[in-house]
Amino acid sequence: MWISITQRVVNMEMISMRAIALFTAIITWVTAVHGSVPIIVNTPAHQRAVMKLCSDASDQLRNGDIAGAKRNVDAALRIDPKLWPALYVRAQIFRKQGKYELAIQDCNEALRQYPGFVEAALLRASIYVRLGKYGSLERA
Repeated sequence: MWISITQRVVNMEMISMRAIALFTAIITWVTAVHGSVPIIVNTPAHQRAVMKLCSDASDQLRNGDIAGAKRNVDAALRIDPKLWPALYVRAQIFRKQGKYELAIQDCNEALRQYPGFVEAALLRASIYVRLGKYGSLERA
């Protein structure tokens, strides 16, 4: 009986891990296809508003409106300073403005919030390459 319960727990953990892996693969694919971070929320209205600000900032940045993107991402971060998608968008803005150290800081914080955020890791790596900080790539 004990082995059976243990096997059930292991099987449930494997199913959970597969579900997470599938979800991550889908999110990564959608991001690659659409070129932005998808935001999926089922939260109160103020959270949806913050996520809309972040999504709008991402769209503005893609369309070349850096000032508008910065206004929206700053508004989102005033409401939720640890919102990792907003930190990533702001890192992209900082990179476009040549503020590389600030971009790296935002990438680091986004990765601290969500360690599996590949896009933030790639952005940080591209900045390290641009700055010639190849040693930082090994530690990242």
